Amino acid sequence: RIFAVNSGGVSISGLTLSHGAAPPLTNGTNTGGAIADSSSSGSLVVSAVSFLDDTAGGAGGGSGNFLSGSGYGGAIYTDSGGPLSVSDSTFIGDTAGGDGGTGLSSGLGDGGAIYANNSGSLSVSDSTFTGDTAGGQGGPGPNSGVGFGGAIFAYNGGSFSVSSSTFTADTTGGAGGSVAFSGNGYGGALYTENGGSASVSDSTLTANGAGGQGGE
Repeated sequence: RIFAVNSGGVSISGLTLSHGAAPPLTNGTNTGGAIADSSSSGSLVVSAVSFLDDTAGGAGGGSGNFLSGSGYGGAIYTDSGGPLSVSDSTFIGDTAGGDGGTGLSSGLGDGGAIYANNSGSLSVSDSTFTGDTAGGQGGPGPNSGVGFGGAIFAYNGGSFSVSSSTFTADTTGGAGGSVAFSGNGYGGALYTENGGSASVSDSTLTANGAGGQGGE
C-alpha cells in the first residue's frame, strides 16, 4: 500500500500510483492497494492521479478461512464517515480479490478500482477506468472468486454520482469452481448498494462484463 489515511481532510493530486499492494489483515482480507482511508470523518479528495496495476487480494485459504484472500478496492478503499471525491484521474488494470480457496467467500473482490463503504458521498468525475477487475478464480469453496463492481463498488449511506467518465473492459468474477455461485460477477463496471441517491451522467461504458465461466 502506498497511502494509509487515518485522519480526515486529505487531498492527493498530480501523482502516479502504480503496483501498490494491500497488506493482508489478520483474517486474510486486503483493503486498498494504493490508498486506504479509515478515518472517522473528514474528506478524501483525489484529483489528477493515475492508478496503474494496484491490487488488493491474494490467494484464498483453507476451509476455516472465511473471506481469506478477498480484496476491497484495488486502488482506493474507504470506510470513512466523510465524502470521497475523485476527479480527472485514470485507473488501469487495478484488481480486487484473488484466487478462491476452500473457505466461504474466499477470493471475493469488491471494487476493482474503488470500494466505498462510507456514510458520506462518493463522486467521480472526468475519470477513466480501463481493464479493472473484481473477483478472481473461483475455488472449491462456496461463493469463492465472486466479484462486485469491476471498476466501482459503492456501499454508502450518502449520494453516489458518476459524471463525464469512461469505463472500458472492466470485469467482475472469474472462472467458476466446483461449488454453486463461485466465480459469479455482478456489475461489470459499477455496483451499488446505497441508502441514498445514485446517478450516472455524460459517461461512456463499453465492453464491460460480469461473470465468468461456469464451474462443475
